[in-house]
Amino acid sequence: MTSFLDSEIKHVKAKKIALGIIVAVIIITAFVVDRYINADRVYYLAVHQQEEGNVVEAKKGYEDALHMNPWHADANYQLGILLSREGKTSEAVKLIQRALQLKDEPDYYVGLGHLYLNKLKDASRAEASFRKAYDLDPKNYYACSMLGNLAERRHNNDKAIQYYEQAIRLDPQLTACYKNLAAIYDAKGMTGKAGEYWRDVLRINPKDEDAKAYFKVGKSAN
Repeated sequence: MTSFLDSEIKHVKAKKIALGIIVAVIIITAFVVDRYINADRVYYLAVHQQEEGNVVEAKKGYEDALHMNPWHADANYQLGILLSREGKTSEAVKLIQRALQLKDEPDYYVGLGHLYLNKLKDASRAEASFRKAYDLDPKNYYACSMLGNLAERRHNNDKAIQYYEQAIRLDPQLTACYKNLAAIYDAKGMTGKAGEYWRDVLRINPKDEDAKAYFKVGKSAN
């Protein structure tokens, strides 16, 4: 009888422990979920602040969101972009790289590419970043145009032309790519082809000063 009672007591204790563990897991899960939901709310408020031009408030919002959820990919990325504008390039790169570890997002690679190109003057890593963005999203006209820009910097004009033309196919309003194509063909001595691209620029934006200056110079030369 004593053995039976001991067994029952142990069984009841085990059930209480198991129940306690379940309750604790539920409480912890609810706490974590609540923090993640609040992190999203704080993040979107920070985005709104940034859109309104309130950079200080936006930065604090991204930092608060990351305090609640360090694995918030978008908050890592946006805070990285803001820090890059403050000249804190190494911190910015780390945050964007962390964002990429959390989410394989093409726009993150574009942002990282700009940091490598404009802040760190590392064209090789910039190209790798833009290429990754373009591989992930073949409709990413901006990454495509930047690959054209980098090819042109290496004097690989044929490859640059391919990228610029593809970028235009993806977004026919990219006047910068038309201008770059016009400059390449002008340097090749193919002024007729260059003129076609300048006319495209004027078709998109009749007030474009560069295009108007090009045709003005052409007329004066004739």
